[in-house]
Amino acid sequence: DKNGVLLSAKTHRLMINTVTVDAEPLRVATVGIRASGANAPQAEPLFVQVAFRLTDIERGLDALDNALITLLPLSLLVAGASGAIITGRALRPVRDITIATDTVAAESLAGRLPVTGSDEFGELSRRFNRMLDRLETSFDKQRRFVADASHELRTPLAIVTAHTSLALDDEAPATPEAARKALTAIHGAAGRMNRIVGDLLLLAQNDGGNLPREHKSVEVVPLLRGAASDAETAYRERTGDAGATIGVTGADTLRLADGDAHLLRRVFINLLENALRYTPPSGKITVTTETHGGMATVTVSDTGCGIAPEHLPHLFDRFYRADAGRDRERGGTGLGLSLVQMLVGAHGGAVSIESEPGRGTTVRVTLPI
Repeated sequence: DKNGVLLSAKTHRLMINTVTVDAEPLRVATVGIRASGANAPQAEPLFVQVAFRLTDIERGLDALDNALITLLPLSLLVAGASGAIITGRALRPVRDITIATDTVAAESLAGRLPVTGSDEFGELSRRFNRMLDRLETSFDKQRRFVADASHELRTPLAIVTAHTSLALDDEAPATPEAARKALTAIHGAAGRMNRIVGDLLLLAQNDGGNLPREHKSVEVVPLLRGAASDAETAYRERTGDAGATIGVTGADTLRLADGDAHLLRRVFINLLENALRYTPPSGKITVTTETHGGMATVTVSDTGCGIAPEHLPHLFDRFYRADAGRDRERGGTGLGLSLVQMLVGAHGGAVSIESEPGRGTTVRVTLPI
């Protein structure tokens, strides 16, 4: 390229061109040389050219293209097979988890996911198994709760059914005394069912986070005296005797800033009714109050028969009875202490029980002032 050569000679820059000579491609490098001497400006341009054959390079590139075209399908096949194997191994825990979850049903949560390794899938399986443990425990409690509630309601319903059937029997003598006896039994059974249903409703509302409660100032000692009077009246109506003596002591100035008087009254009525059930008429029940560190503690102590140590951890379980036959005869539902714990907890407090057989029982309720 004459123009390129002249340009190279003038600028002294390297010029690279590809040319074909006798059907053979060449790569030519051209560079101008600056002339020296007195006649340099008038001298013809000088330049140096170096040529390199491209035939071997193009032959190598063609061979490389052919090799790539030949090996590409094989490479894709090997890469696909390797990817499938690696993916299969990586996703095997997912398949195992999927198969295991199909074996877990709502009716039976005994199945667990396999735990392999310490990677993310292993941690996922462990967390899922812990969730199944909690669900199984909750379902078991729910089954026992429904079964116990049904059992508790069956007895008063049987009483109502028996007396109404007797009253409707044409062959049975219809006397005022018989009618009154039947109505009294039905009234008692209806009252028992009403109390069970009311207790269950409160527990269900608390479990759902919808427990209705007031936030008002509550005078503690007057509330305790009213609860003692109500418990004594209920005991006399149920048994026909006065029962043990209840004494309430404490400062009338003790006041809770945030409480629900109705719910707290129910707490102490339940505790006092329990104390009356298991304390002989010659015994004594004392209710005392004290304050410490911004907390008020109400202590209910009796001189009754006491509770065996093996029963103490379960006293707050719903429908739990240390002596089922005796409690049912005396009118207990097995929900009283569960309600006490729930209602005290709703007020930000705590309840504890200490007891020894033959030495009575002490219940402490702690509430924030």
